[in-house]
Amino acid sequence: MSIQGGIIKPGELENPVQNGYCHNSFLDEEILYIGNLINGWGHCITNNLARLWFLLDEKMRFKYESCLIGYTLLYDKAELSGAFLYLLEFLGIEKKRLIKIDTPMAFRKVYLPEECFVSGVSRKNWYYTKEYQLIINFLINKCNVVNEKIKGEKVYFSREKIHDGRDHGEAKIREIFQEQGFSVYYPECLSFEEQVRILQNCSIFATTEGSIAHNAVFLNKKAELVILKKANYVNLFQTIINTAFNIQTTFIDVNKTNTLFSKNIVSAGPFFLYASKYLCKYFSIDYQGFPCIDYLKYLIPLLSYRIKICLIKKIIYFKNILRKYLYCKTK
Repeated sequence: MSIQGGIIKPGELENPVQNGYCHNSFLDEEILYIGNLINGWGHCITNNLARLWFLLDEKMRFKYESCLIGYTLLYDKAELSGAFLYLLEFLGIEKKRLIKIDTPMAFRKVYLPEECFVSGVSRKNWYYTKEYQLIINFLINKCNVVNEKIKGEKVYFSREKIHDGRDHGEAKIREIFQEQGFSVYYPECLSFEEQVRILQNCSIFATTEGSIAHNAVFLNKKAELVILKKANYVNLFQTIINTAFNIQTTFIDVNKTNTLFSKNIVSAGPFFLYASKYLCKYFSIDYQGFPCIDYLKYLIPLLSYRIKICLIKKIIYFKNILRKYLYCKTK
């Protein structure tokens, strides 16, 4: 893989608009751009790492150690998450080297490393390179992963303590896994190193689909991954992860997520999870039927939201008709 450098030639900045530059400021520094970052944890350990492979090579690390590390954020007003800042420091990038680019800027020279994890618009454009695998292995090796106390443990990661209202019914799912001998962990209550140690020593890692399942990149090679599907869609990030690290994966459908009244895209939720017949079959336990009352509790807020949106649209529609009528009448 390569790092491409772009140089602003002398005199080009005298008339920046005419020469193709429209910037608010010029910084007489060399910068290495690491991408348009997203704060969600799943992105922190996938496409946010895509341009950081150069840190694994001592010669490249030395060559670019005097450069500023520039980045943009998908949501401009946000700040870089503490979790990703920690990962950057873990990889050897000090916070003082970072520069957030939220307005047009020009630099003396810009280096752009190729991406080793690409999430394109089309499924055909998604791919990874060996450098992505090397970054993950580097992170694993930096953690002291040997822990005999949790060797062979069956592990369930839960999102319950996030309290974002997206995963309705996960408590019941978690209880079933506990009854089946799984140790339950809440990733937001653990350090990065603790999470890696748990995943490197477990025999089975179970969790719901989404960012939390992307932690499977840190699994040991013999571990089994169990993903509980929260909605009827394919998470392409997980597909890349499972392929890159050859993870033995079992998908279990535990969802009755309603997409008709959903507030956002399907993958954003809110989701409805329950102890489905497929989950019961996996554990060879009796299926207790569909939780209708719980499902109604999940649906009512969604219905209310959709009715509210419809009413607002109707009000706007009739206001426009009335405005046109009054305008024609005054003519």
